[in-house]
Amino acid sequence: GEIEVAQTTELPDRDVAAAAENEVRAALRTRWRFVTSLTAQPYLDRIMRQVAGRIAGAPESPRVMLVETPEHRTLALPSGTLLLSTGLLAFLEDEAELAFVLGHEIAHAASGEAAVRLVRLGFEATARERSASDGLCWSDAAVDLVRLGYGRRRERDADACALLAMLDLEYEPLSACRYLQRLHAAIARGDDAVAETEVAHPTPFDRMRRIERAISARVGVT
Repeated sequence: GEIEVAQTTELPDRDVAAAAENEVRAALRTRWRFVTSLTAQPYLDRIMRQVAGRIAGAPESPRVMLVETPEHRTLALPSGTLLLSTGLLAFLEDEAELAFVLGHEIAHAASGEAAVRLVRLGFEATARERSASDGLCWSDAAVDLVRLGYGRRRERDADACALLAMLDLEYEPLSACRYLQRLHAAIARGDDAVAETEVAHPTPFDRMRRIERAISARVGVT
């Protein structure tokens, strides 16, 4: 069955959210290099649809867009498009880890938080644009969202939602812990590729501990 995600109150108008997303996409193309893989794309989109299908409120036509950078970057857009860096994709060791990462991001879109944050950042960017003509304000806003995340509580909620989706799809849930263990090690050794992930999320140790507790309790799933 579908997993309920706590909804954000006072969601922005759909047209406003769509306009904000279009501005973000256009702005990011000036800073990020989007790439297409004929082999990976169908696979990524298939896993994305399977995971999204287990999350209530998830966008109906989710898809993945790859960003070529060694840095670990993800950004869920309100439409269901997920920007995923090649560096993060290469870091993942199995499909279960991929499902966890995708589920985490889809949860942000399903809750409405992605739309709320993008629109808020967009208004702030537009205000700055009035006093600056460099055209970078929108891309700055989007990069800020990648770097700052959605706040500790929302990030933990997204982890819980991703774990439930993994269980529902019968993936090995401890794969999420293995991913977080490697992430913890990368942060500990000062790997620049994970610097943004470190800032945007609770510590991997905290995330892993919560997931282990949820697995032990079987998160209410039998």
